[in-house]
Amino acid sequence: MEALKLQYSRTTNCTQEFDPDGEYAFEVLCSEQDTRECARLTAHSFSSSNPMTVFKGISPDIYYENVALPLMMSVIDQRLSLFARQRATGEIVGCIIAADFYLKPHYNVTTMSGIAHEDLIADLDTMSYGDFNLEEQLTPNSVLYFLLQATKVGEEGKGVASRLIQLACDYARKTKGFKYAHAQSSNPAMRHIYAKMGGQVTSQIDPTTWIWKNGGSGNEYPFREWSAGPLPNIGIRL
Repeated sequence: MEALKLQYSRTTNCTQEFDPDGEYAFEVLCSEQDTRECARLTAHSFSSSNPMTVFKGISPDIYYENVALPLMMSVIDQRLSLFARQRATGEIVGCIIAADFYLKPHYNVTTMSGIAHEDLIADLDTMSYGDFNLEEQLTPNSVLYFLLQATKVGEEGKGVASRLIQLACDYARKTKGFKYAHAQSSNPAMRHIYAKMGGQVTSQIDPTTWIWKNGGSGNEYPFREWSAGPLPNIGIRL
């Protein structure tokens, strides 16, 4: 991946800002207020455009309270997540929530565990652990895990998402020595961005044939009607 020039400055709080002269201020996520705003943005974005969230019919309020907010709050102290703020208005228009994949057992905290989607992601995670351990032993600060990425509805197509991902990768590599990034996405636009960055599909699951072990008789195939294709594990060398 081509190295990016990182320019950042300390603000009055813990935030680091990148590209100080651009239309958007890209910052490291570190405050509870900004985290809550990012969680709300993510909930509204996912409920309207994320194939899995739309398929499951999860409302913005449910996603905010049960997934986005608890997950973001559990990783904020790692200082690996970034967000984009519209400089003219101060409004947050995008975010990338990232964490150390090695520490995943400590931050996978949502209140929707035991449902089909969470169990499907857990199976994907199990596969990805094997993928990275084949490359080299998984250790702290080796694999950056992209948990959530969202752009404000109406702000898509302006390069915010790709810039956030590129900055997050380069920042993690330069500050903590991360070697790889790992992502899972049912969104074709996000998969396209990862592919342009050199991302490779290391393993995948077809939800239509995935067997839900906790589903019980008659509900073994909860995604039988899924039409958005396989869910991939994507690896990016930083």
